[in-house]
Amino acid sequence: MKRMTRILFLSLLSLSTTALLAQSTGSSGITNYGGQLTGSNVVGGSGTNGGGSGTGFGFVGLSIDAQNNLTVHSGTSGLGSDSGINGFSLYQGNAGQRGNTPLMTFDSSTNRFHNGSFSSTGAISADLAAQIRNNPSNYYVQINTNEFATGAIRGQLGSSDHQVLTGTLLGSNVVGGGANGNGSGNFVLSVRDSSSAGAGNMILDYDISTQGMGSSFSGFTLGSGTAGSGSTSLFNFGSGSTGNNGRVTGSTTISRDTWNQMWNNPSGFNLTVNGASSGTNSGSIRGQLNEGTEIFLPIAGSAQGANGTSWKTDVTMFNGNYANSGNSGKLSIALNADANGRVSSTMQWYPSGTSSNSAQSTFSSQMNARNTSTTRNATNSWFPGSNGLGAIRIITDVNVHANSRIYDDQSGSGRGTTGQWSDGMYRDEAYRQGTMASVANSSSTRTNVGFFNPSSDTVSVHLTLFDENGTQMGSRDMALGPWQHSQMPMSGNSGVFNTFNGTMNGGSLSFLAGSNIFVYGSSIDNASGDSSMMIPYDEEAGNSSTSSSNGQ
Repeated sequence: MKRMTRILFLSLLSLSTTALLAQSTGSSGITNYGGQLTGSNVVGGSGTNGGGSGTGFGFVGLSIDAQNNLTVHSGTSGLGSDSGINGFSLYQGNAGQRGNTPLMTFDSSTNRFHNGSFSSTGAISADLAAQIRNNPSNYYVQINTNEFATGAIRGQLGSSDHQVLTGTLLGSNVVGGGANGNGSGNFVLSVRDSSSAGAGNMILDYDISTQGMGSSFSGFTLGSGTAGSGSTSLFNFGSGSTGNNGRVTGSTTISRDTWNQMWNNPSGFNLTVNGASSGTNSGSIRGQLNEGTEIFLPIAGSAQGANGTSWKTDVTMFNGNYANSGNSGKLSIALNADANGRVSSTMQWYPSGTSSNSAQSTFSSQMNARNTSTTRNATNSWFPGSNGLGAIRIITDVNVHANSRIYDDQSGSGRGTTGQWSDGMYRDEAYRQGTMASVANSSSTRTNVGFFNPSSDTVSVHLTLFDENGTQMGSRDMALGPWQHSQMPMSGNSGVFNTFNGTMNGGSLSFLAGSNIFVYGSSIDNASGDSSMMIPYDEEAGNSSTSSSNGQ
């Protein structure tokens, strides 16, 4: 879902602390791909220092529209001067394989890298477009330099179009008898390309939570069939699973064709959970598939801070759907809501400092049409025992909105609360390249910086700090593991730039990431604790152009 206006990130900031999915095109006819470029990915490279570049790093983003026009963006770091880049090309080959001849070369004598960035648009053949869509992980992008003429950095293609299917599980949804009348639950399914899945396949990540079913399951079935009709099995997984309090998470392999069928017509497919003793092929509980919308709260938590502060997070959600009747002539605008406009939401918790392909905790809820619900101290309420910082991911209906208020709670001493409201963020508000202005470090002001990686791949990030005059004051590389959140001071021994502790009244922090990440910051008054929110400028969009490509 694309956000029409920029929205401030929420903040809890006074605390100091890739392979592409092939898919059918959407209504816009555009498919988006991306890759993380590193020297270690280069196969058979031979430069002055041997192999790929040890300091080079970057990203590539490709978009293909319905007319087979390809737009490519790239950002790089550590490759030396722009004039030293002498090749930027697309090859065919899986990870670990080396392509012999470029299928397409993007740069030319008139369109080269500028300040480490590149953008180009040009037509490609229908056959090549179809091949990339059908098996993107079989293609990679490589940048060559004068020093590394046979490969400086390289990256396999991976999907930038994150696809999520979700649904509610009930015994009453089962057709054919054998249902568990006390059973219920919810699920989240998503896919990612990986060469390990094999040709024509992808990795399916699943998170299934149940109630009233125990923790033993004979398996799960993805089947075709609309609500109220029988189901024909398409794909079985999770045989003999054991849940943790009824929750099962994991990954398996699914064919690309099967997923595409479900993605293109989710209401025609369902997920069935089979209890350990269901005794029937019809299953115990079942739910229809719906397209899920992701809302991110990149920073949330409940924690004690400096100077006696006590930080908490309230989350407010609003169901903007109308019921199909009694709504003054307005039709329901929900894609995933039931006939009365009621929707289900799944909240996932990713605590700071941890990395995993699945959330640590989940919580599900339902909201009636046009209802507003505020959860006080949400991280403790939804995820008991979750003291500390982290990020929340909400998977819900397309017409549900969420915001948060993070505040210092001094009500116990009669001083009330001070805090800030902010809307949740959508996936397209995570960036690969950006800059935050007005970062500061002085006796009166400090800055905290946070990161969240909303993907199942480890993401490399290059960070650079500049003072008010544009002089570089420090740089560092860091890695964010799958679904990892991290927040720390900008400077000092435990800071992002631990070698810098000088005075800076309003500099800038730039980042370059292998794939889209959330980055946020806050400038904090050391005396009062008052904080000012900072969000990054999308430099990838700012560096875009529409020059022609000289691809073959």
